[in-house]
Amino acid sequence: CTTLETGDGVMIKEFSPDLSQAFPGERVTFLAVIKNTGSVTADNIFPELLGLGNSIFPTESTCSVFSLLPPNEQFSTDGEQKLCTFNYITTNVPRDISLDLEPELRVQYSYSSHAIKTIHILPRQQRRLLEDSGGMLASETVSTSRSPVRLSIETEAPIKTIGPSVTFTVRINVENTGSGIVCTDITRNCRESNEGWNMLVLSIAPEGFELSDCGNEVPLTLFRGQTNSITCRLTV
Repeated sequence: CTTLETGDGVMIKEFSPDLSQAFPGERVTFLAVIKNTGSVTADNIFPELLGLGNSIFPTESTCSVFSLLPPNEQFSTDGEQKLCTFNYITTNVPRDISLDLEPELRVQYSYSSHAIKTIHILPRQQRRLLEDSGGMLASETVSTSRSPVRLSIETEAPIKTIGPSVTFTVRINVENTGSGIVCTDITRNCRESNEGWNMLVLSIAPEGFELSDCGNEVPLTLFRGQTNSITCRLTV
């Protein structure tokens, strides 16, 4: 029995064998339904069965590497899903011996997360007038993706100007909200070695701002169910 996951991203909606008990030499087919429930196209999806040992061996599979489209709110369409079958043949076991197997379906895939936020910059006098009138011009999040990794941006709002340029601090929070493990490069390191696990690359694209104290591409450690953050300085 495998626990089925819910959330944002690529989810295993169904997973089961067609037989609960098999005899030596018998064919067993595992069925899996894999669905994209997030808001970004999922690429390089690679499902594999684990936990079967040497008592059963694969013959064929209908899924190798594929992509799934996200839901489309404009056309009211659901996220794309795919039915995968994995065919196995059981091997011979000694007489009067039975084996209990606990198969596990693991799905690796490439996914992206984004967060876009507006930052209001006001002259000092205009900000003072706004505060005196009891108003507040808060920064706004324009859009965020529904992904297994959640991004949020924090900064003081509004930002006042003193002189020809303004420098302020931005804090970017990154949270692994899913039950999986992130990796920097699924197409190479994650499948072929133990490199890159619990790591991701954070891309920062401040339009019209000069970035300091952090680069445009920031490697970040992120464990399952935890949060990490970086602090950058922006100048405009």
